[in-house]
Amino acid sequence: MATRTMKKSINNRKKAAKKKTLVTKVSAAVKAARALKARHLSAICAEIESQRCKTSGQIPRGEITKVLYANKPIYTWLTIDLIEKGLKKLRAQ
Repeated sequence: MATRTMKKSINNRKKAAKKKTLVTKVSAAVKAARALKARHLSAICAEIESQRCKTSGQIPRGEITKVLYANKPIYTWLTIDLIEKGLKKLRAQ
């Protein structure tokens, strides 16, 4: 016959297993969301890179802002800093 402390330890182990499964599912969802954001950001940066001047290699004035305002209603997390960081990454490749 199980004592009260044995029942508590069994219940605690079950709760810990459930919590570990939940944490694993949440972290997988976070990773998927992060990957999706990176994919969207790379598409936006590619759009800006296509506008880059062939002779001087510069992005036309206001192009980043124009693309930001066009995509901001869709991607609310998008900022100019993220776009500039994505462009630096794209240029480094």
